[in-house]
Amino acid sequence: MKPEEAAVFEGFEAVVRATYDAVMRAVLKFGPVEVDAKKNSIHLIAGTAFAIVHPRKSALSLSIRTDKPMVSTRVAKVNAISRNVVHNEILLAAPGAVDRELTAWLKAAYALGAEKTA
Repeated sequence: MKPEEAAVFEGFEAVVRATYDAVMRAVLKFGPVEVDAKKNSIHLIAGTAFAIVHPRKSALSLSIRTDKPMVSTRVAKVNAISRNVVHNEILLAAPGAVDRELTAWLKAAYALGAEKTA
């Protein structure tokens, strides 16, 4: 992990970093992922950003980019950026929240991001 990536997690509970590590273990199985650390977030990129990670005090907020709203009780907030770009926000309280369902959503978002640049 690069220093600028680690810096995003400074001051947060250890579970937040552990949950991020679980997300990264899942997405790195899909193929190459560019990690773009910002001041308060980390963008995961495969062609285009397919997910954005926002640390919270004791959880991780994960925004998954799709082309339509995701329908699940796990989705806390849906933000339509444009007609074909939707951010679906999910709060992850522990590494165990990175399960098959979440991994499938991330894989679809990864494919969509990679497809946009192909």
